[in-house]
Amino acid sequence: MKRQEIITELIYRLKDIKVSNGFLSNAGENVYEWLQRPLTQGDDLPAIILRDTDDNVEQGSYNATHSLKIEIDIVASHKELTIEHLREVVSDVITNIGATCDEILNLQCTYQGSEINAEHAEKLFGGARLTFIVRYDTDKWGA
Repeated sequence: MKRQEIITELIYRLKDIKVSNGFLSNAGENVYEWLQRPLTQGDDLPAIILRDTDDNVEQGSYNATHSLKIEIDIVASHKELTIEHLREVVSDVITNIGATCDEILNLQCTYQGSEINAEHAEKLFGGARLTFIVRYDTDKWGA
């Protein structure tokens, strides 16, 4: 199943986001696929949560072209969190996804944009949602 292969590879590669690998952050230490519970203050942050939310298909006579929507949430929190730090994590994720699509998966991937939010409470909580479209082909009835 090609869709699962793509998701598995993206998760695997997002875990490479570490300063020791040349990135700006260590956000790859906490990567989740479709996290089924809310994050709490006790969780290790920043966290990256990947979801494959939509798969639009253009079906031809012999094959199908998929446009798989990938949403990636970044959640961060600590006393010294800055919007600059959140932007660094966003940059790391964009760089990582682009390289994975181009160099590993050899698939067309487009970055659709991001939304950053921050909330002041006892601590500063920040987050971002990034959206990508990954295009791939399968047999007419493949997934």
